[in-house]
Amino acid sequence: TGAISISPAYIDAIDGRDGKPKRFLSNSLRLNVVGGALEDPFAGIRHLVATLIKIVLVAFAVFVVALLFIRRRAIPKPPAPIVLEPPTPVAPQRSLKDVLRNGLLHLQSTPTRAAVMQVRSVLWKIAGAPDGITLADVFTRYRPDLMRTDPQLAHVLQLTESAAFIKEQQMQTAIGELCASLEQFLSH
Repeated sequence: TGAISISPAYIDAIDGRDGKPKRFLSNSLRLNVVGGALEDPFAGIRHLVATLIKIVLVAFAVFVVALLFIRRRAIPKPPAPIVLEPPTPVAPQRSLKDVLRNGLLHLQSTPTRAAVMQVRSVLWKIAGAPDGITLADVFTRYRPDLMRTDPQLAHVLQLTESAAFIKEQQMQTAIGELCASLEQFLSH
């Protein structure tokens, strides 16, 4: 209790107005301190006890929630009834001849080299040869007896190979011949 004096504070800095170093001072401060009431010596203990009670209550609440959760999980649930969905109809497997028919329709509507190559790929599968080999390989390695056993397929394969690799000026004529032969091949 009483008067307290605080001496002025100072700072050394460069003055922004003229660029020279200067010392700046504050005013001195005088405070009159008046006595107050005494603190309660048991306030800290009361605060500690109140905090401990809150912690115990929160821990008890967590314990009760955990107990309910564990108990709920321990009770076996009856199995859910099995509901079978109606079977989805399966589209019938398309034969290679069906795929060839679609390829022929595409070739007739779009007579291009790309359409011929698609038909060629299907015909190679019908002949039992992998895609990407030459016609000579089909006749020598995969189906050496094709000319004798299925001359119509052999003829269609030859026309397809011709239409696939013929000059651009003759391609439309070759595609027309191929389409006519494919229609005959598919009708049998």
